[in-house]
Amino acid sequence: MNTRTYAIWRRNILVWLALLLLLMLTFGVAHFSLGVGNVVAGLAIATIKAGLVVMIFMGLRSAKTLIKLVSAAGVFWLIFMFALTLSDVLARLANK
Repeated sequence: MNTRTYAIWRRNILVWLALLLLLMLTFGVAHFSLGVGNVVAGLAIATIKAGLVVMIFMGLRSAKTLIKLVSAAGVFWLIFMFALTLSDVLARLANK
């Protein structure tokens, strides 16, 4: 195995171990009664896990600028759609 292949395998295994550690952290946080803190901690950990997967396994860290721009536009669009859905749900709850 050459040096480059070894480096790729090492990086992937380290990221996989980090994802497992974050999974255990998610499981641990879920068993504490933190109120709203449980949701905040869960979303923060999920964001870190998604960032690791996108940057490392999907190769966005070393992608071209156009691909980074398109992925940022996709994330913006997803946030926009979630905001519209949330506003609809809140409007329906306010009318009851």
